[in-house]
Amino acid sequence: MLDNQNEQYDPVNDPFHPEGKPCATCGTEYDDEEWGIIGWIGIIPVSFCVICLNALEGFFYDSLEIEDLESMLEEKRANLE
Repeated sequence: MLDNQNEQYDPVNDPFHPEGKPCATCGTEYDDEEWGIIGWIGIIPVSFCVICLNALEGFFYDSLEIEDLESMLEEKRANLE
């Protein structure tokens, strides 16, 4: 919270802002020069370095099998009938 109206807001010192926080997975310092991402998961501030971001993307893409999605869709359709 700003005590003085003339004081500049610094997101790095804000505990609820992901700016300046280490990678949520490996703890390395987040670098703006590299590809990575900062943001929120719900209300939790997170940042991911480029290595962990790529690993998470690969994890999610690899876990999605077309056959699994098709079988889940068929099961949902059968439950609706």
